[in-house]
Amino acid sequence: MKVSIERKRPMVKKLFGGTKEADYESALVTINLTEEEKEIIKQNRLEDSMVYEHPEDESDYEEGQETARTHPNSYAGTHPAPRYKRSRFVSHFLKDPTQEVYERLDTPMRFAEIQKAVENNLRELKKLMEGIQSFPTDKKDFEL
Repeated sequence: MKVSIERKRPMVKKLFGGTKEADYESALVTINLTEEEKEIIKQNRLEDSMVYEHPEDESDYEEGQETARTHPNSYAGTHPAPRYKRSRFVSHFLKDPTQEVYERLDTPMRFAEIQKAVENNLRELKKLMEGIQSFPTDKKDFEL
């Protein structure tokens, strides 16, 4: 697994056609998985492992749940915000190895927090995958 985390000005579409460089920076994560790692992820259903949880997702979710409780018949009450709408999971990186995890970076500290969160989550995923590989897959007979 090769991982790259970078700050970059993405290309955005202009209103009347064409593209231009955005006036903001984004955090982009690229995860290149080997075929063996992809197979382990798919076989063990690790696609839902979190790579990065967007900080606004949790507050949006809680706010949506509160609205659903107080106004259950409203549109917001019947369609609360999903829990992880902007967060990135392993399944996103299986489809496209480069994903934008945070748009409109405001400070270098925010980028450092993103780097640390992604690194920690991917280290845990790697440990889990290594643990899965160490389990015996064939039948083993022994006497006690």
